[in-house]
Amino acid sequence: MRIKPFQVNWAVGLMWLSIAASPVRSVFEWTHLRSVGSFDLGVPVDLTLVLSGLLFWKVGQGRNWARIAFLACFVVGLLPCVSMVKIDLAQSPPVAALEIAGVVFQTAALVLLFAYPGRDWFRIETDLDTISHDSRPAGTGS
Repeated sequence: MRIKPFQVNWAVGLMWLSIAASPVRSVFEWTHLRSVGSFDLGVPVDLTLVLSGLLFWKVGQGRNWARIAFLACFVVGLLPCVSMVKIDLAQSPPVAALEIAGVVFQTAALVLLFAYPGRDWFRIETDLDTISHDSRPAGTGS
C-alpha cells in the first residue's frame, strides 16, 4: 500500500478550497447580473463545478490522468480568467479577489502535485500498473 504524501493532501485541499468560494462569488455575481438583467450562468457554472469536483476527487485517489487533466484545464482556463479578472476589478472587486484567490490556490496545488514528493506518488501508481500487467502469465488475456 502506498502512503500518500501530505503535499498531495494539501494540494487536494487547496483544489477544493478554490471552488468552495463559488457560492460566495455567485452571491456577488447575482447582485451584479440582476442589475444588468443577465442570468445565463447556471448550467455552465454547475457543469464546471461537477467536472472540477470529479477531477479533484480522482487526483486525491492518485489517478495520474486526473492530475494531467487538471493541469490542462488550468492552462486552458487561465487566459479567460485573466480577462474576467480585469472586467471584475471594475465591476465587482470582491468577485475579482475571489477569482485571484482561486488561481493562487490552484497554482499552489499544481506545484505540490508536480514537485517532489507528489509527482513520485503518482509515478508509483503508473509503475505498479505496468508491473502488474507485465507479470500476468501468457494467454490470460488483458
